[in-house]
Amino acid sequence: MMIRYWMTNLNQSHSLLDVRLNPKDRAIVYAGDKLNLTCTMRIDPNYPKRSIEWRTRRNSTMNDTIVSGLSTWQTDRDVHSVLTLHPLDLNDTDYYFCQVNYTNTVGNETVELDGRFNVIVRGFVKEPNDTSVLVGKKFELQCQLHVGP
Repeated sequence: MMIRYWMTNLNQSHSLLDVRLNPKDRAIVYAGDKLNLTCTMRIDPNYPKRSIEWRTRRNSTMNDTIVSGLSTWQTDRDVHSVLTLHPLDLNDTDYYFCQVNYTNTVGNETVELDGRFNVIVRGFVKEPNDTSVLVGKKFELQCQLHVGP
């Protein structure tokens, strides 16, 4: 039996199972910056099989599994997975999903918890160029900035 829970807020849980997200559920960052998205799952002895998978919603589908930029470690109580996006560019604006799967010892129940991050990258559509002008001459500066949806 598969039980699926959709989490849009921090620290929702099913029984003792939970997923914690950092930053909470939205990040507004700038092109060139580094962003770490952290997904933490609780270790429950009744659910010894567990996994964390990262996905993105590119092109309105959730089939794109992310495999690069990941690091995972475990403590006594939790498993932590960090997705690092660096350097960010405007194309990184998207929804990112942390999918956590638990399967109990009997193997007849799998619980799937999804955490969602909304990442908005702001920055110049075209980087400004250095410009020289003679004193007393007119000039025009144009700037186009992407600030997200």
